[in-house]
Amino acid sequence: MMLAYYARLGLDSPIIANNGSIVWFPRTQERLRYCPVPMEPALDFLSFCQKNGMDWAIFTQDAVYIQNSPARLRRYGEYNSLAVAQGVEPIRVRIISSDAQARDALAEGGLRISVVLRDNWEEGALEKYFSRERGVTHVHSTPESYDVLAPGVDKWSGILAVSRYYGIPEDRICVFGNDINDMEMVTRAETAFVVSNAELPLLDQARTVIRSNQEEGVAHAIEQYILGSIVRPAGSNERRKT
Repeated sequence: MMLAYYARLGLDSPIIANNGSIVWFPRTQERLRYCPVPMEPALDFLSFCQKNGMDWAIFTQDAVYIQNSPARLRRYGEYNSLAVAQGVEPIRVRIISSDAQARDALAEGGLRISVVLRDNWEEGALEKYFSRERGVTHVHSTPESYDVLAPGVDKWSGILAVSRYYGIPEDRICVFGNDINDMEMVTRAETAFVVSNAELPLLDQARTVIRSNQEEGVAHAIEQYILGSIVRPAGSNERRKT
């Protein structure tokens, strides 16, 4: 779902998508990283979701497989309108109605399984499910959703794939975060910025809090701290707000 924005910005750099499960160049299709969710743990998790009536979706590189969810269909329809306007392929949305179709979707390369939480009971049920080792990584992508990924996958690992490709030292990496699934990169990068309207667990770990998304916080921080060459010294634990 990044491709329309990628085209609008005229980029040619790699995309890190699905929380770091895939890193690739859209124009050449060269992959720097590709980590699908393991089949059997994924099927076990989908079975759990089905039994508990949860709203889930499987994301591959080229499509999203969902149950008959009006909210998801509306969201992807809005994106596809933007994609067509930018001259890129709209996302393929497929309705899954059987276990066999779910297995086929995962076999295509299921990079992420997303669950939208509808109440506290569902969140508690998921936390209980993941209290045991399940052979996958799980993370809150937003307060209302969970992502299930291959073991060892997170946004920081995706960033490292890009830095190795370009030969960029880790101490030259700058990251910006706002959601809970940004936690790994915000705590691992030496230069990390968190917007002021970020989720509270991320703000608790922030060393540098910048303006909110609504106040163009990322652009302002790039101009002031990166292009202005006044990035905080490496190793400094000072927390500040701008």
